[in-house]
Amino acid sequence: MVRFVTAEQVPFHTYQLPSEKMLNIVIRCIPSEIPEQEVLLQLRELGFSPESVARMRKSRGGAPMPLVLVKISKDQSKIYTLKELVSLDVSVETLRAKPSIGQCYRCQRYGHVQSRCTAPRKCVSSGGEHPSGECPRPKSEPSTCANCGETHPANYRGCVRFPKLKTAPSRETRRFKDPLGPTLSKLNVFWKLLLLCMVTYVLPYICYAIYRVSL
Repeated sequence: MVRFVTAEQVPFHTYQLPSEKMLNIVIRCIPSEIPEQEVLLQLRELGFSPESVARMRKSRGGAPMPLVLVKISKDQSKIYTLKELVSLDVSVETLRAKPSIGQCYRCQRYGHVQSRCTAPRKCVSSGGEHPSGECPRPKSEPSTCANCGETHPANYRGCVRFPKLKTAPSRETRRFKDPLGPTLSKLNVFWKLLLLCMVTYVLPYICYAIYRVSL
């Protein structure tokens, strides 16, 4: 199937098996003055083969933080024991990310990653068919979303095309939403029992009385 759609140049994407998924780890205490490339080279010297190394930034303003995000295969979990890097004391932990829908950095669609996508490239800023890093759009011009066509980047979480996660209501929410639920349920049982008693015991007497009157 993959060979066929590739030969026919049909855009498609695939998904990773659980065993193929990478570890997303955070290395703390790496000052922003140290470039990502230096961290990458140091990790390779120590015998690790990270897929990517990226400086983490604040969501507001984009200021760099003393944190480095490393994507690495699961069979290299020994990286968690790392205590020193680039001549600095560091700590390593798993990335604590909020549940969200993943977005492809290649086509800007949702639910898959760029390493498994063959769709035409779409710029995150202008929506054009070129890599995001080669966008010719002047910064003075507004962005254009590749998904909805509105004036915002394609990675804007407020986009009308951004999938929303459905969350189940908590037990407390359900209890306060219908506080009379258990009471009404008990009343229903009471009326059912009352109706059963009437049909079983009262109705025969009523029928017998009607029969006697009609004689």
